[in-house]
Amino acid sequence: SLYSNTALNVINDAVDDADADPANELITNITLNGTVLETTDAGGTITTDLSPLQNDGGWTVVGSDIVNTDGGNVGINSDGSNPQRKLDIKTTSSSDGIRINNTSGGSGDPIINFQIDGSDKFTMGVDDSNGDRFKITSESSTLNSTPLLSIESNGNFGLNLNNPDNTLDVSGDAQISEHLRVGNPSTPSSVSSAKTNLYSVSLEEMDAGITADNNCGLSFWQFIYTSTTEKNYIVFNNIGSSSVAYMYTPWIWVPTGSGDIQVLLTLEFDLETDYDGVYAEYWNGSTWVKLENTDIEFGIEYSATPVELSNSNCSGGISQSAWSGDGTDAEDYGITIFNIPNLAENWTRLRLVGAEDASSDAGTGFKLYSISIDADLPSFGGGFQAGNIYAENNVYAGSNVLLGDLAEYFPLSGSAQKGDIISMVDINKEMYIKSGKAYDSKVIGIYSSNPTLTLNDPNSGVPVALQGRVPVNVSNERGEIKKGDYLTSSSTSGHAMKADKPCFVIGRALEDFNKESGSILCLVETGWRDIPSEDLSNESYSTIGNGIIKAGQKSFTVKNNSIQDESMVFITMLADPGSRYWLSNVKDHEFTVNLSQANEYDLPFNYRIEKARKEINTSVNPEINEKVSEEYTWDKTTHKCFYRGVEVDPKDIPKEKISGTSVPLAEETGANPPMVEDKTKIYTWSTSKGLKRKQ
Repeated sequence: SLYSNTALNVINDAVDDADADPANELITNITLNGTVLETTDAGGTITTDLSPLQNDGGWTVVGSDIVNTDGGNVGINSDGSNPQRKLDIKTTSSSDGIRINNTSGGSGDPIINFQIDGSDKFTMGVDDSNGDRFKITSESSTLNSTPLLSIESNGNFGLNLNNPDNTLDVSGDAQISEHLRVGNPSTPSSVSSAKTNLYSVSLEEMDAGITADNNCGLSFWQFIYTSTTEKNYIVFNNIGSSSVAYMYTPWIWVPTGSGDIQVLLTLEFDLETDYDGVYAEYWNGSTWVKLENTDIEFGIEYSATPVELSNSNCSGGISQSAWSGDGTDAEDYGITIFNIPNLAENWTRLRLVGAEDASSDAGTGFKLYSISIDADLPSFGGGFQAGNIYAENNVYAGSNVLLGDLAEYFPLSGSAQKGDIISMVDINKEMYIKSGKAYDSKVIGIYSSNPTLTLNDPNSGVPVALQGRVPVNVSNERGEIKKGDYLTSSSTSGHAMKADKPCFVIGRALEDFNKESGSILCLVETGWRDIPSEDLSNESYSTIGNGIIKAGQKSFTVKNNSIQDESMVFITMLADPGSRYWLSNVKDHEFTVNLSQANEYDLPFNYRIEKARKEINTSVNPEINEKVSEEYTWDKTTHKCFYRGVEVDPKDIPKEKISGTSVPLAEETGANPPMVEDKTKIYTWSTSKGLKRKQ
């Protein structure tokens, strides 16, 4: 050991023999007794204290290796401090450091290997056989061809790649927790406000949390359930008596930090001019406040002159500003947009007041098709935000689903579904809605289902596809859609239909479609197209079907809603009838195939109907279809629908069979909403729906 070698040096260099006779140097015995060294020669024994010598710390020379068996640390430093790790190096010079040098290039890799319990975990070093790349590998003691990291001498950096082709080359999934900047983009500026929907309803459901209070008189508000090609609506019925009736939205919580509120109403009206009217009010936290023409940002204003209406208790008249007269042909979709001052951290709601004098019930009333209430939320953005990609120049994107689109985020008033057509309300006020009429000339694009590339801030609205291929909601309102047909907006809200005349189109169909409603792929291509008009009347419409005359039977009656009195029916037998056959009893919804003699086997046949009825609903429940002459009733207390006294689900009843059916609105209870847990969130509350949190 180092300790023993030191002792021998002491003997040879520093210890005199016992008799001090240079001629007598033979040492006969050496004994180490603790830290005392005893040496004996012919002259006697001498003791030497070796305790001043330091212990060797377990260092042992094994061949050409030096091994420390005590687990101590090694320090290479100039300040004399104790090493804190197995190898602790402190340097103050730029030339100091560690060097691993393979002096025989091509025959080995300079590496550092990390193990746990003898198992290889990671190895890093320079791969001498692979372009001298610096690599980190796992579960191996060598630098293999599947490294976790590879760096070339030219600076290319690869993750899970052996040979990176670019400055950063990644194989596999990647996640960036913060933001990604491409080039040197400018720092984004903050957005002053983000318009967010607080409440919207398109009246597709009978119970939308809307209530009514027929305050005095006989006029009232009610829900009208329409056919499949029209919109449901709420109507104020003016019936020619001094009346005041209220219609209420649910309560709406306005979140902390919100700015002004916008209320968008889609409406039309036909009321006795200057004597019957409707106006809007809102709850400001303590009282009802009437909205005036000065609060209207866009759309149909109240009548230019005051309207003579009943007062609130129907005991006399009062002059009020209100919608009155004929507003059925209003431009801009029949829209009115009100602006309401800041109501942050308050419950609010909208109510429409319908009132009339006692003179006449002229007109068809006031119809409300949709309500949307939005608010400006606190400012956001500014600086580079986590999760975003910022590019100085162009961005090129592809898609692994073989279709893609370019979409921009637009602020949307009201609700919409993916695939709906979006239209512009007022370009100057940045207002957009779901398209609500046929041949809409203000369509801008389609609500994108999964945009490949988006522009604008995602918090500023919904992605609207402006170019590319995207799913679009469609109906067969103007007939069967063929691949390549131009598509335009239909009267079904948000849906496209076949363009059958010169009009503004949304794009081209990329699939065939012949159902009542659904979704197909569309190549977005907005603009005016000079399309030749088509004859889509019942005169040219035809359909086909089939039937079987059972063995032993002489006739079979086909029931088909496409058949009408003037229809022409053609039969093709698919087997030998064995006798004469003819048609009889061709009338609405049915015809009969007759045989002169019963057959011994089933006789299948096909039929074709010319001049067929186009507006049909193939999902009609046969039992209900046989009872369409009966009236459906609505229980105002239980809010249930009945047919011949039997409860039915209104959704299961064909809409065209109960078109025009009126349903009373739920009665307003006057109950107040509860406190909310988080004042920064959006809530609605009604007695029928309870408390609902939107975000």
